[in-house]
This record gives sequence, C-alpha cells and structure tokens, in this order.
Amino acid sequence: MTTKRRRWPIVLAGVAVFVIVVIIALAVAGSLFIRENVQVARGAGRHNAEVAFDAAKRRFPDARPLLALDADRRPVLTPGLESRRNPGTVTSLHVLAWDADEDALATVTLPMWLLRLKRGPIAFGEYASGLDEGVRLEPADVERHGPGIVLDFEAPDGNRVLLTAQ
Repeated sequence: MTTKRRRWPIVLAGVAVFVIVVIIALAVAGSLFIRENVQVARGAGRHNAEVAFDAAKRRFPDARPLLALDADRRPVLTPGLESRRNPGTVTSLHVLAWDADEDALATVTLPMWLLRLKRGPIAFGEYASGLDEGVRLEPADVERHGPGIVLDFEAPDGNRVLLTAQ
C-alpha cells in the first residue's frame, strides 16, 4: 500500500510537467504564427504605401470590391458581384493598413481555417477599419465570391485599409 501512495506524487509531477510543456509549445506556436503573419514597416512613407496598395490591387483582374460604402459610410455589398471573376479559391484574408499619423504600413495575413473557427461573422469595428459602423462578413460570404478585393477604404485623416481575399 505504501508503493501506491508514492506513485501519486510522481504521476502528478508528470502531469504538471506535461501541462507546462504544452503551454510553452502553444506560446511558441502563437508567437511564430504572429511573427509569420503580421508585419509592420515603420517609416514606410506615403509613396511606398501607395505602391504596396496598387500592387495588391493589381493581382486581381476584376478589381470590384466585395463591399462598398454608401452615402452614410455604411458598408454594403457591391451590386453585380455574381459576375466577378477572379480565378482560384480563397485560402486567406490579407489586410494592408496604412497609418498616416505614424507613417506605418502593416500587413496581416489570416488563414481562412482560422476565421472559420470563430463563431459568427468577421467583424471589423471602428478601431480596426476606421468605419463609422463595423463591417460584418461571414467567411462563407468571402469564399462564395472568390478571390478579390473585399474592401478598399480611405479615411478622411489619410489612413487606409485594403482587405483582399486570396
């Protein structure tokens, strides 16, 4: 009976070590994911930002965005998107953002599998997009319309956001 009591501390220590290793592995995987998918270029300059935006838009033969802004700056689906033809399937959502105040250009790549894990729509609120009202899209909406420009928005203060599905 004394040998059974001595095994519990060893088992508990083994479980604790396993949990610590899993936590460390998740932290490393998360930091590698962010390092790989988020890039910020400070001091990029407005000209370099415009070149990056133009290059991102040129990748698509049909450059009509999925979302447009109405007169009240509310996002609405662009009419006639059923005829938009850009070859391929959507595997990721790319965000290109220019911050005019900080002279910084940020690129974020989000894989669609990660967006599908989230319940509900993809919400781009005022903080993320600079829009008066948030943009809400389901990953299925983006995939249904195929690769292309999702949103091209420039705020009055010079900040700009380009969302593309690739």
